[in-house]
Amino acid sequence: MAEINYLAKEVEKRKNLEVNLPKYFNQLLSIYSQYSYIRLALNYYTCHEQVIEIQEKTKEIEVLKEKLDTIIKENILGEFSPEKLEKALEKVDSIRNQIIEKMKKLTIYTDAFQIYEYVLNRIEFLFNTEIQEKMKDFQYENIEEGFIKDILRYVVSDKDTANINIKITEIIGQLPIRMTRQRYFEIIQDSFFLYKEADKASLEDFIYMLRTCSMLDLEQLGEEEENKDLSEILKKLEKAEYKEVQEEDFKELQNMLEQGNHILTQRTNLYMMLEEITNDVYILLMSLPYSMKEEKEIEICRQIIGKVNEYSEEKKGIEQTDEAVFDLYMELEGKQERLYENICSGSYALDSLKEEESLLKSLMLDKIYHILQRMEQLASDSIFIELDRNTDNRKVEEEDLKKALNEFVIEMTEQFKKRSKMVNRGIMASTLSVLPVFFNNLKDVEEYITQSLRNCSDRSELIAAISLLSDIIAKEKEETLD
Repeated sequence: MAEINYLAKEVEKRKNLEVNLPKYFNQLLSIYSQYSYIRLALNYYTCHEQVIEIQEKTKEIEVLKEKLDTIIKENILGEFSPEKLEKALEKVDSIRNQIIEKMKKLTIYTDAFQIYEYVLNRIEFLFNTEIQEKMKDFQYENIEEGFIKDILRYVVSDKDTANINIKITEIIGQLPIRMTRQRYFEIIQDSFFLYKEADKASLEDFIYMLRTCSMLDLEQLGEEEENKDLSEILKKLEKAEYKEVQEEDFKELQNMLEQGNHILTQRTNLYMMLEEITNDVYILLMSLPYSMKEEKEIEICRQIIGKVNEYSEEKKGIEQTDEAVFDLYMELEGKQERLYENICSGSYALDSLKEEESLLKSLMLDKIYHILQRMEQLASDSIFIELDRNTDNRKVEEEDLKKALNEFVIEMTEQFKKRSKMVNRGIMASTLSVLPVFFNNLKDVEEYITQSLRNCSDRSELIAAISLLSDIIAKEKEETLD
């Protein structure tokens, strides 16, 4: 770690670049390669077991896994060939993009289910004896006597501003929505105008988030076959009459939602695991043309990867008695963490070279620099990062904001017209909870909470909200005691 850290500092200071830059690039390339070998060895086994065991997998997941198995066998475990490598990189890039598109659809389902969960939570009190017993002594005056103070104490119990903002949005997401549409759109407008002079890409990301959490993008799902089970659940949730729902219907809807969330969790986890494997295969493929010292850990990883690949071909789980695999894992203990520390302490200098294109070309290091940039993206926590996205770095002007806001308001207005009041409140709560915090101070937060609770005349909804908020506060107290 000391060497990569030293080289990064020398590069950042622009000292003796003719010598230090090639050394720095080679060191970083080697670290990324070792790191990805270990991650692949660990995740490949887990992913293989999950694809076999999890019933909620789809045919598409199995096909993508098989394609990765082939790339690993022919390129990571096989002999190096420039011709094979180019095709393999194209295939693995295609697999990444397919997984990203599939995850976008699952995100649409996730956000829609959260809205219907919000709705069902608001009427659960009518049928849930446990909540009825818990809230039997509830009186309206209790709200202002102590409960709001409990919420505020929960919000400010953390001194970190970012965490306080997270808690505020968490609270907003559970409060009864009691505001006019005009006030709602005013808050939306204020949030849009925070992006004035920001990059257009940032505004695009913000609008994308708003659209998914407000169910504006449901039409993008189409009549897809892969998630037909989720689609059928969503259609039933959309058709339900929540205002007049009876206990039997409520329980059926609740069970369907639980089933849908279970399917989503399992399927999402599989795609996340596949994408992590894809990212590491991508890094390893890019490192193949560069000769590096064969570390002992790499040979161990190749043995593990090879063994898992054999089991994948045979479409069977790894036998627990296969000590050859499990003994090898013991030799990798702690290695991934050490390499991650090396990446953290050494990769930062890459950003300082973004404006040095001519220098990199003169040293014939421009190609490897772009490879390292891509490796940095693939090894980051943002596993679904879109590598070749054409990010618009132009500044957002007022006319851009007005146009984007107007389009969103028109679509949301139409959305509100075709949905019930209860569902619309769920949509409003969902969107408000992802906005940048729109309060100036704690007094504004207190006023918003007070008005939201005081103006809710639906006893069932009010008790549901208070019950959920009480659980959030109690959970933090338990974690603090632990």
